[in-house]
Amino acid sequence: MQRAWFAAFAVICLLFQSSATPVSGQDAFPGLFEVEQKPAFQGLAPKEATVEAALRPTDKPGVVQFELTLTIPEGANSYSQSKDFAKPTVIELSNIKGWTALDDKFTPKPKPKKQFDELFNKEVEKLIGTTVFSRRYLAPQGTDIRSASFSGTIDFLLCDAGSCTPQSEKFVAKYSPEKKAESESNVSELFAPPGEVIDAPTVQIPSVSSEEVTLDGPFKYGYEITPQRKKLGELEGDPVRLGIQLTPADFKVGDEVTLSLQMKLLDDWHTYGLKKAETQIELPTVIKLKEVSGLKELTEFKSTPAPEAKTSDFGTSNVHADHVTFSKTFRVTNPSEVGIQGSISYQICKTSCLPPNPTLFSLGTLQLPADIANARPILESAVTSTESAETATEADSGEQVASSDAKSPSPVDDLFASETEGAIESLGVAIPLAFLGGLLLNVMPCVLPVLAIKILSLVQQAGESRLRVLSLNLSYTAGVLLVFLVLAVVSSAIGWGGQFQNDNYVIVMTLVVFAMGLSLLGVFELPVPGLVPSANEHNEGLIGAFNTGIVATLLATPCTGPFMGAVMAFAANQSTAANFLIFATMGLGMASPYVLAGFFPRIVDWLPKPGMWMVRFKQFSGFVLMGTVIWLMATALSDSYHIPVLILLLGVALLLWMIGLAPASGKAIWGKPLLTAVLVSGPVIAAGLYGMQTSERLADTKQEQSEKVSSDVPAGIDEMPWETFSEERMVELRQQGVPMLIDFTADWCNVCKQNELWALNRTETVEFVRKHGVVPMVADFTREDPEIKKWLERFGVVSVPLTVIFPANVNEKAVAIPGPYTMDGIISRLEKAVTSSNENMDAERVSMKSDDGNAL
Repeated sequence: MQRAWFAAFAVICLLFQSSATPVSGQDAFPGLFEVEQKPAFQGLAPKEATVEAALRPTDKPGVVQFELTLTIPEGANSYSQSKDFAKPTVIELSNIKGWTALDDKFTPKPKPKKQFDELFNKEVEKLIGTTVFSRRYLAPQGTDIRSASFSGTIDFLLCDAGSCTPQSEKFVAKYSPEKKAESESNVSELFAPPGEVIDAPTVQIPSVSSEEVTLDGPFKYGYEITPQRKKLGELEGDPVRLGIQLTPADFKVGDEVTLSLQMKLLDDWHTYGLKKAETQIELPTVIKLKEVSGLKELTEFKSTPAPEAKTSDFGTSNVHADHVTFSKTFRVTNPSEVGIQGSISYQICKTSCLPPNPTLFSLGTLQLPADIANARPILESAVTSTESAETATEADSGEQVASSDAKSPSPVDDLFASETEGAIESLGVAIPLAFLGGLLLNVMPCVLPVLAIKILSLVQQAGESRLRVLSLNLSYTAGVLLVFLVLAVVSSAIGWGGQFQNDNYVIVMTLVVFAMGLSLLGVFELPVPGLVPSANEHNEGLIGAFNTGIVATLLATPCTGPFMGAVMAFAANQSTAANFLIFATMGLGMASPYVLAGFFPRIVDWLPKPGMWMVRFKQFSGFVLMGTVIWLMATALSDSYHIPVLILLLGVALLLWMIGLAPASGKAIWGKPLLTAVLVSGPVIAAGLYGMQTSERLADTKQEQSEKVSSDVPAGIDEMPWETFSEERMVELRQQGVPMLIDFTADWCNVCKQNELWALNRTETVEFVRKHGVVPMVADFTREDPEIKKWLERFGVVSVPLTVIFPANVNEKAVAIPGPYTMDGIISRLEKAVTSSNENMDAERVSMKSDDGNAL
């Protein structure tokens, strides 16, 4: 019996010994218990690790940095926080209620080393020696950080060459006034990639009294809040940190600034994009700007990063997880008045969804004390965080991996920086150039048809009194100024000449010019002398002079004279008063020859005396106006409109001819003659109007087909291998460092067509582009295009013509050329762009050779 108990006791001891010994392939029974070597977890580690914790002060008031120092003994190691590992290091804090974590995770320094581990037979991230984990926290309201204390545990695996032991160490972190140097503190960025997130408690925000809030306070152009919502009658913070910022804050007139709304979502919550997916049931994020002052909107809101499509049983949704920045670009028009008021309404979901939470925000001169009552400083710029989100790469642990010699893509805004040739910097320069540009409009092709009428008027004025001459020319000037002042109001919306994108406007202008041409040809006479010019009536009335000024200016808008592109680009960024002053000066410049003739009538004495030549000249001018009708239809109307408009013109001609018969026979125009004219011409006019309605449905199809049709070109002309402009394609080529030539043009833009005929579509230019790999793109602004309009404004102009040259070197700015240029001029600019890129490539080759030499 005793022997049996002794044998049982021996077996128990043997089993106990085997359980306390690491599993090895060299045990006493080789082959019998042979298994793949894995670490055996045991209660005692071969050596002990030490854990210390402390709270350190930072440069930000109310913010402390928690630091936990884990020291692994020599010959041993632990493992990173990567959840891909079976037993990652986990840090938990237990008494931080009311504190707000400002970093996504505990950041280790130095970073874990990726090595092959024989125990686990795979590559893992190891902690060796001393590692400091850090994370920033914002104190609750009324908390003295000097008395702060955190407690918690760190769970980790301690391993040596043959065994591993789970460790769990408790710690208490108390405030320590010793502040580590910045170079020793590896603080993770506010919008770094996601790591471990501790459950976010109800957040209490340090308040700022209204007496402390001033327009020039620390939150004027940027602050961060935790949005609040009511729960059971009490306010509590959402698991969201919302940063509102306008950058840069040191702006001046003409600068571009960006409004950024940065959302950091805690504890695996997510929100939704600005646009709903087709089957999305959750509500999208909605941003509304209630009031904007001193700024001009350039873009719509965009989100960085782009939302991710998530599919569930309920459909597909556009989701933002972890973080997102909504941004919108403005141009500064009045630095002293810059301000924004708005709201953002978002819905957040996790396992369930919370109702949308509208949150008000305000910046600058429109900032309201209530909006920043619970604000705190932004610890990281929106620009920095967005760039980090777009360019950061992660290893398995979620840690950022940065290489000192790796090239990260540049932000798009920097890639598309440009310098506008001839850009105007001050109002003192803009005013004289505006006057000169208006004066030169008188010799532009668009104005010449109406200019002939005005020359006839000047001839007739040679025999008039000085007062009559002055009043006629001032009436003409009033008509010119009226149109220019109207253009000052609408130029920011449609740009110079932008009204020719509207088919209805072009048709009305065509009818007006056609009617004037018929009058000059003697088809009809209105009973009011001087209302419109005619073949037999030489006396220009005040209303006729006023109308001529209006028509001449409206016809001038497709033409952009020298200096005008730069002047209008400058005007677009100025205050309302300065904008009106610049356009009025331009109008005075256009009317100045006639104003001068009004004050000094002897100027027109050199013109021939009135006679039969004037009748012939007027009739000739009528044919010139008919040519203008053809030009308007050919350049500003699609082919599908041509037949209906010709039918409409036929009806109008019949109507005006029949109306003109009555005064010629001594009868009154009103009554039966007018009714007869309407009845006869009405069906023809109606047929034309009906045809135009049908043409609207065919216009887009005809335009697409016409783009595919090629035509023969004269000798010396070569068709550039144009690509259709798209923002996506432009961004792609720019990021790849491909040189580009972008022509912003329109069919109704006379200067655009001159540039294309005499500079771009020339054999020499086309050969240069093909030889040097320049990608030519054409941005057709004949019809309004929001994407093209956005980039026109981005390059500092309000309308066409504009040609932009991008060098291959992404570190160099693009060159924007508004207005006319020559073939030699464009080739010279292209040569500079190609030469600079070649020099950059040579420099890189020299640098690479130097690096290779140093390596050897």
